[in-house]
Amino acid sequence: MRLTAYDLECDYTETISEAVVFAGNFNTEDVVPNVFSPNGDGDNDQLRFIRVNDTEQFKITIYNRWGAVIYESTNANVSWDGNSPGGKLATAGVYFFEIRYTDKCSEDEKLETGFIHLVR
Repeated sequence: MRLTAYDLECDYTETISEAVVFAGNFNTEDVVPNVFSPNGDGDNDQLRFIRVNDTEQFKITIYNRWGAVIYESTNANVSWDGNSPGGKLATAGVYFFEIRYTDKCSEDEKLETGFIHLVR
């Protein structure tokens, strides 16, 4: 790798050549917070997924305690705002989630499940 820096004010140029070692692919495992509070205070109002945007295929489904689908998306960059279908506020409580995705770096199909606590 070669880096050249220019100082236009003093008309000075310096070039550095170094071997750069590729460290490999970083871990792209998803991270889903287990608590969020969509109460309009600006903190944790959206359930955001960390590193899941590095996926080829993505689907998240969130279920209420009776197994009804409360939220579904195939876009990892869209966050859940705590509303149920039809735009009604989902009640405070614990919800089950299921994320299915294909990792870009490894092309492995993955399934992540867990619980999310919605606090109002």
